[in-house]
Amino acid sequence: MVVEKQQSEQLEQRISPWVIVGTILFIGVIVFAVVQYWDFLSEIAVDPSKLRDLVKDAGPWGPLILIIIQYLQLLLAPIPGTVASVLAGTMFGPWLGTLYSMIGAMLGTLTVLVLSRRLGRPFVERLVKEETLKKLDYLAHRAGVLVFFLIFLIPVLPDDIICYLAGLSKLPIKTLMVVSFVGRLPGYLVAAFVGAGLADSNYTLVIIVSSLFVLATVIGYFKRQEIEKLTRKWIYRHPKA
Repeated sequence: MVVEKQQSEQLEQRISPWVIVGTILFIGVIVFAVVQYWDFLSEIAVDPSKLRDLVKDAGPWGPLILIIIQYLQLLLAPIPGTVASVLAGTMFGPWLGTLYSMIGAMLGTLTVLVLSRRLGRPFVERLVKEETLKKLDYLAHRAGVLVFFLIFLIPVLPDDIICYLAGLSKLPIKTLMVVSFVGRLPGYLVAAFVGAGLADSNYTLVIIVSSLFVLATVIGYFKRQEIEKLTRKWIYRHPKA
């Protein structure tokens, strides 16, 4: 285990400074674009039909627009990821819709993890509220693979914020990416199937899938304190899990 940890740390240290600089410049361009089009992005959050029209009007570039939207919602934009995922299923079907959503989400996750890992806690403190950071700070120091997986998997838990804290942990970025992918996939699949069901007027599918998702969300919401307590207990009993 020690050897694997050292190898992973050495691998991450080999990342070229030019890659880091390029990533920061890329984020700078994204931030500039978001500032310029913030009003429009805010309108999308209130009226998802504007996002649908944007993707539709883009023609063959529609999938790319959707991927960018998913990327932005994870980093900074006020667009709910579920809304974009449902739209993806409506316009591209459940499988392609899930694929496009996951590409955007995973690119966003990678960006957040790399920036948090390289720029450190001061960077995270500027983006995460102090109250939230204090409440979840223990995750960055002691959480293992299982804990992060459950957070990404269970609805209503702040998985986007957790990405910033995960970047401060000692877990390899490759491991965190795998955990994020496996944990997020069920939720994106559900949203895409709901969207596809709406597009095909298959309301039976929509009702079944939505009911399961709502049930999981309600359970996650009312049991969130218990989940956090169990998470803390697990961390301190199995700090390397």
